[in-house]
Amino acid sequence: KYAGYIAWRGLVDESQISNNTHATFFDRLAFFLPPNEQMLGYPVAGYNDEVTPGNKRYNFVWYRPADVAEALPRMLTDDLGNYHEGGIPPKLVSKSVISEMWHDAERLLAPEFLEIVSLTRQPFLQPIVDLEVPYMASKRIVLLGDALHTAHFSIGSGTKLAMEDAVALFETITE
Repeated sequence: KYAGYIAWRGLVDESQISNNTHATFFDRLAFFLPPNEQMLGYPVAGYNDEVTPGNKRYNFVWYRPADVAEALPRMLTDDLGNYHEGGIPPKLVSKSVISEMWHDAERLLAPEFLEIVSLTRQPFLQPIVDLEVPYMASKRIVLLGDALHTAHFSIGSGTKLAMEDAVALFETITE
């Protein structure tokens, strides 16, 4: 089920990032919280899994609300007018939608995140969906952790949910 927001994503080569932005947060998990939104970024391996300094990349994820009636259909429609239900291939995101995202970035983001977004050659978006699991168990099968909870990693609750599942399982088995 569509959760009411999308994630803009992108990667930037470490070598492209200014010294100031690199020093500010390249080696960190960084967050920025515009009203009703969330932006996060972190270093990842570069091409061919390269991890030597200067050869990594910086990944960003920018969660933004997008209503299901107007914004989402527009974002999932390419420049030829083709609608891509469920998600649009990165290279088909319309130029106007990307331009709108860059305009919003200039208006909303901290300078370092604005730089990262501006340097991104191929930003892409994905609708965020929630999955409801009606049952935790059936006969001899029990769902635990990520199999049960499709918790968004951005909220940092995966470990907490796994622990709660383990406690619930223990209490059920020892009753």
